[in-house]
Amino acid sequence: MDRWLKPLTSWGLLLVSLVAFGFVSAIYFVFCWLVSGLIDRTITRKEREESYQREGLPEEEIDALMLPRDRTARLLRAAFSFGAAAAMHYIG
Repeated sequence: MDRWLKPLTSWGLLLVSLVAFGFVSAIYFVFCWLVSGLIDRTITRKEREESYQREGLPEEEIDALMLPRDRTARLLRAAFSFGAAAAMHYIG
């Protein structure tokens, strides 16, 4: 699942937004994708990972517990970024 999820949600949707909405909207897609990824990695994921480490879970179990959360976060980031690109096309 992760083999197709990562390229589909990042490069695939970037290409779709570039073709469907144009260059400027694709720039908004990239900006929103990068900012939401930065927020996710530095705040949300780090806090959850640290709470699992405080519980004394091994690294492999933490990775297994974080995998569904990471997939969901990737899909939400893609939907948010694509929505921002579409909004900038239709509104701006």
